[in-house]
Amino acid sequence: MVGGAEIGTNTYVARVVGKYLYAGVFAVSGNEFRIYDAPGIIAPLATIGNIETNSINISENAKVANSLYVGNGINLSGGLSISKGQLAID
Repeated sequence: MVGGAEIGTNTYVARVVGKYLYAGVFAVSGNEFRIYDAPGIIAPLATIGNIETNSINISENAKVANSLYVGNGINLSGGLSISKGQLAID
């Protein structure tokens, strides 16, 4: 953990939306509304059921255990290597 905030037992509303935590806190001087920034995670390993993104960069290797569907085109650099399989082009 890099940092934290003490919101105590007087927090009566807390909601995470995107990378922000919105909290309503009862204070002696009145109610307060706080917004906390939760920066991205660093996860060297993760199991994710579904993911949607506009772009993805993979710095090392990628393994697809089932089907790979490509909607537009495939650009290859460094040549094409196929081992223990076939290449089918429709």
